Amino acid sequence: MNVVYRNHWFAIVESDGFHFMREHNASNGAVILAIVNDAIVLVEQYRPAIGKHMIELPRGYGEAGELSIETAARELREETGYVADPRNLRQLGKVAPNGAVLDSEVDLYTVDLGDVEPANTVGDEVGRVMLASPTEVKKMITAGGITDSFTIAALSLYLWC
Repeated sequence: MNVVYRNHWFAIVESDGFHFMREHNASNGAVILAIVNDAIVLVEQYRPAIGKHMIELPRGYGEAGELSIETAARELREETGYVADPRNLRQLGKVAPNGAVLDSEVDLYTVDLGDVEPANTVGDEVGRVMLASPTEVKKMITAGGITDSFTIAALSLYLWC
């Protein structure tokens, strides 16, 4: 295996004539589907790779020594201000967002926070935080307003399985 290129977030690797991306810290990365007062917590973020703002579930890479369930709770707090005890999270499954060119799989979690307000201030990582009913979220997906593979995978497992 030969590393062709490396930056802070990923490496491009060549192996047996195939090239793929290896994301650093993706092995303990996580996506969190949080429910507040029967609404799904979403964030809007600008994604430079595709040059547009995307509506997504909170997610992120893990830190050294962190379990993916801890990553999920931390990302929820950092991106939305909502606080969840990792012990209350339930794993929905796992997603390989693009097995043809990415070697990562990310864990998907959910938590029902009840009727709460955000406990912390949100950092500058996200453009905005929004709450949407499951019906509104389904409409956003079918209308092309939500196209993020992590988000659609987690929502599919939560809403339809």
